[in-house]
Amino acid sequence: MKTTRLLVMLFSALILIFYSCKKEEDAPPADNLPSSELFGSGTTVSVKGRVVDENGNAIAGALVKAGSVTTNTDAMGVFILNNVSAYQKLGCVTVEKAGYFKGIRSFVPKAGGNEIQIRLMTKSVSGSVNSATGGTVAIQNASVSLPSNGVVLNNATYTGTVKIAIKHFDPSSANFTDEMPGSLVGVSNNVASSLTSYGMVGVELTDNNGQLLQIASGQSATLKFTIPATMLASAPSSIDLWSLDETNGYWKKEGVANKVNNEYVGQVSHFSFWNCDVPNNFVYINGQVINSQTQQPLQGATVTISSTANGSQSDYTNNQGQYSGYVPNGVPLAISVSVSCSGSNTVVYTGTLPAMSANTTIATIAITLPGQTSLTGTVVGCNSQPLSNSYIVVNNQVVFTNNGQFSASACGTSCTIQAFGSNPWVSGQSQIVTLAGGSQVVGSLQVCNPGGSTVTDIDGNVYSTVVIGTQEWMQENLKTTQFKNGAAIPTNLTDAQWTATTSGACADYNNDPTNTTVYGKLYNWYAVSDPQGLCPTNWHVPSDTEWDTLVNYLGGETIAGGAMKEIGLTHWATPNAGATNSSGFAGLPGGHRYYDGAYYYVGYLGYWWSATQNSTTNAYYRFLNSNYSNVYRYNANKTSGFSVRCVRD
Repeated sequence: MKTTRLLVMLFSALILIFYSCKKEEDAPPADNLPSSELFGSGTTVSVKGRVVDENGNAIAGALVKAGSVTTNTDAMGVFILNNVSAYQKLGCVTVEKAGYFKGIRSFVPKAGGNEIQIRLMTKSVSGSVNSATGGTVAIQNASVSLPSNGVVLNNATYTGTVKIAIKHFDPSSANFTDEMPGSLVGVSNNVASSLTSYGMVGVELTDNNGQLLQIASGQSATLKFTIPATMLASAPSSIDLWSLDETNGYWKKEGVANKVNNEYVGQVSHFSFWNCDVPNNFVYINGQVINSQTQQPLQGATVTISSTANGSQSDYTNNQGQYSGYVPNGVPLAISVSVSCSGSNTVVYTGTLPAMSANTTIATIAITLPGQTSLTGTVVGCNSQPLSNSYIVVNNQVVFTNNGQFSASACGTSCTIQAFGSNPWVSGQSQIVTLAGGSQVVGSLQVCNPGGSTVTDIDGNVYSTVVIGTQEWMQENLKTTQFKNGAAIPTNLTDAQWTATTSGACADYNNDPTNTTVYGKLYNWYAVSDPQGLCPTNWHVPSDTEWDTLVNYLGGETIAGGAMKEIGLTHWATPNAGATNSSGFAGLPGGHRYYDGAYYYVGYLGYWWSATQNSTTNAYYRFLNSNYSNVYRYNANKTSGFSVRCVRD
């Protein structure tokens, strides 16, 4: 395969910043790109990774997509995507989370597994302009100028306030390739090249309701990028302007920007991410790093390749110790390997690489970990068999397993280690391991959710269950239309009938049975307290005290809601704050029926009755809110219609 057909590396493009002033002749953007020609034939891969914020903190509940496969990050920001469609030399993962710019990472699939980290950048409104007059919003190192009457909403002319969010990515920053979207590879005229960035910016336009706006057809906006001071002398007088293909993860050339003093100024016809770049030829390299003490692959090491003139970039080894990427053609290079210890990196290997003009496999690098203990072991499930979709956390560092087997390193005299398994994500008990140095076998770390099974109600509805602490709960809201003795529960009541009844009754949210399929029935408290029994045999509606037991086990009212809410935005409205579903409770926003018969808040709030009354007219309940990670305790009129979860006797 020609080197011009190669694309991006895993994690961040291992493409050295190349300060040449050489520039290709302008060419039209490569729309409808024949990817099979550039990136090889189709393949199926698995991708594991972690989503963090600018400070490296885990982002839970983010929506992760690769092709048609989606999932959500767990409490540690971890995701696993299986059976993802990709090309031999191109894969792409996108991440969305309210309050952040979209995260995009493209990678070259590796035979030994694909592990990526995506850092989401906080999104906030930088300023606003009136759509009729247009105007400019500026942040440090970048600005956006909109034309008058040049904005549309759903392809229709928009009038009103345009809120502009801007994020500038500094190509001279050490964090550039971790923070930037995609990778530093572009396509122009069906030719792929590595890119040297002189400025990058992400822009999003919204109205007052958060709806996305775009530039009108035939109009253009002006972008300005400040050129980093260290790159100003080498910056060409004009430079190619590229937009990011957010689906495939590469950049497409769509124009030219001109150098004006210390800025590049260009015109753009739509908003996404934009990049000022010089294209370069490149070659593909790969290699492996192993632990010399154990002869096992070294996972999570940072491999950095650099040259004096061209800068440096890094890749991170996967669970086979593999790294890969692209480097400038014909340039002598330096290579180093560093490992993390207590939050800081220590260089454990340095060497040189000759100038390369063809794809090259680098000789295996064996390193010694000074002052560190090499840990090996297995993550197992309830049946004591290895868990393939699993990982461990060692002193806050995530290490993915290879079909349950793990190899990690830790420094100091002790470390905290915890195992996690998926579907849904469940954590094992954390434990402290005393470190003896050298190679140390940890043994089996069990991740198990014992007792969870199913229960069937009198209507034949089957519910999954989950053990949380000392209790076993239904993972779904009750749907039964009968008490457990077979007596029908009155339903289809008018608003007046609903308000007047003091007998048990149920309803479909908004009188629509399709809502019950997802969210379950809504029951008044008289159905909860009816001696005929609402829950299946050996199950009951939890008391107020039993709700307290659950909430306290999950860390208290301020955080338990996040542990109880189903993750993602399929059912919960944005932002679904704090949602991790780490408990397995999988709470849904079923809304409620008010005591006057009206329906409210499906998608936003979830309400569940307790079996404990507060007075002759009111009873206690718990509710979850899409905007908060809390769980709330209140009391409401017994004629209110709430969801019901049952707990085992």
